[in-house]
Amino acid sequence: MAVVLTAVICIVTYGQYLNANLTLQAENQAYVFREICESEADDVAALRALEDSFKSRVTLIAADGSVLFDSAHNETQLENHLEREEIILAMESGKGSSQRYSATDGTTNYYYAVKMSDGSIIRVGVHSNQVFLHTILPNLPVIVLA
Repeated sequence: MAVVLTAVICIVTYGQYLNANLTLQAENQAYVFREICESEADDVAALRALEDSFKSRVTLIAADGSVLFDSAHNETQLENHLEREEIILAMESGKGSSQRYSATDGTTNYYYAVKMSDGSIIRVGVHSNQVFLHTILPNLPVIVLA
């Protein structure tokens, strides 16, 4: 029983660490992508040139909420993002984050958004289920065998 409890505590602690790491990764990526877009004349072209290297979902949103670029989906088929919590916060204070279910992806995601000088928003999203996949599943045999 002590082994099971220790394993569960370790897994939960490691999961919390990974979750914090994923959120920090999304935040850092958002600022990097903002700098790239700010330094290029064509934001969308700059993002498309880097698209194959994205590990997270990257979205460029116009000041009116229309999606200009999305690394995971066809932006012409995406609805207006102006009412998304992280976008509202970024419009108001320059940055914003939220964790919520994405009907587009069918997963729960962590989003971090930053406002650019022209009023548009760059947003990075990471799947929250990555924490589960990296912590619980690999350690499931330890839990079961203990």
